[in-house]
Amino acid sequence: MNLAAADSNRWIKRSLPYRLARRSYYFVQQRVRASDWHTRRMARDYLGRHAVRKLHIGCGGNPLEGWLNTEYEPRAPLSVMYLDASRPFPIPSDSFDLIFSEHMIEHVPLGAAFNMLQECGRVLRPGGLVRISTPPLEYLIKLVLEAGNHDRDERSVGLHGISG
Repeated sequence: MNLAAADSNRWIKRSLPYRLARRSYYFVQQRVRASDWHTRRMARDYLGRHAVRKLHIGCGGNPLEGWLNTEYEPRAPLSVMYLDASRPFPIPSDSFDLIFSEHMIEHVPLGAAFNMLQECGRVLRPGGLVRISTPPLEYLIKLVLEAGNHDRDERSVGLHGISG
């Protein structure tokens, strides 16, 4: 690419119409991903293709192969199903053999964490397994002590239980 084309491309990306169009695209993408229709379709498609059904709650940037990967973050890849763990899951009861969540539950309010655990029990098949991993308690205590009184995040499950 020559210098003039590079400058032109840089100017276009900074222009207001370009930025508005990009925001509109992401807004529409987020609304579609968060729609009940889209999430229920993704869950139904996954359940129809897998004999051993595995749910990954809060996959972040680490989707697992062969799992129904879910994430609250609206900019997650389209292959990841949107899931707000604080609300009822758009998934039929007794659907999954395995449920896994790593370093996620400590980021949701206490009431939402209880709802997530109830929903995990509802969508888990009889005899299924749930594994929820959190940071070590010592690490959370250290965060609270370092933060002092001025910077506590009492909305988090782990920190609320320690500091609240």
